Amino acid sequence: YREAERRAPESERAEIASRLGWLNKEMGDQGAADRYFRRSRAGGMAEPYVTWAIMAVTIGIGVAGLLSPELDEWFFRHLALIKPLVADGELWRLVTVVLVHGGVLHLAFNMYALFAIGPTVEALYGRPRFLLIYVLTAAAGSIASSCLSAAPAAVGARGAVCGLSGMLLVPGPGPTRPGGRERRELTGPD
Repeated sequence: YREAERRAPESERAEIASRLGWLNKEMGDQGAADRYFRRSRAGGMAEPYVTWAIMAVTIGIGVAGLLSPELDEWFFRHLALIKPLVADGELWRLVTVVLVHGGVLHLAFNMYALFAIGPTVEALYGRPRFLLIYVLTAAAGSIASSCLSAAPAAVGARGAVCGLSGMLLVPGPGPTRPGGRERRELTGPD
């Protein structure tokens, strides 16, 4: 089985790891069984490093803002979506708005949503496309907020998180997206 796992295509390694887990469990090697079962549950999915990096930067800015009101004000002045400043050409605010939040609960809910959705979207599309999707959906959400809301300023990652959720609804395999069994394992039945 170990040789089969080494030679098997990536799409079949999780199933082989599960078999090796059961085999080791039957033989009484619980440590090896646990390792193989963890590998089978991961299904060959890469670690969601981009999701974690986005979360780390956002949480870092949020915690720094909580610890220092002056720093919180600086983050708001320089990163928030302030509509008159965007109209004056500060277009980076369409994306940097995802880094600032309106309090602990706002930050917690957005980061939980990113934690729940981000790894799946990152696994489906790959790291570079995931980052591009996140940035583009953040900008699209900011543009929608600017057009539809009367508020002069906005904060938060709702546009990017909703955009990631929408990417889970896109049907069928793309050029590098897993199709068939792999897609069902990540997102559930079609």
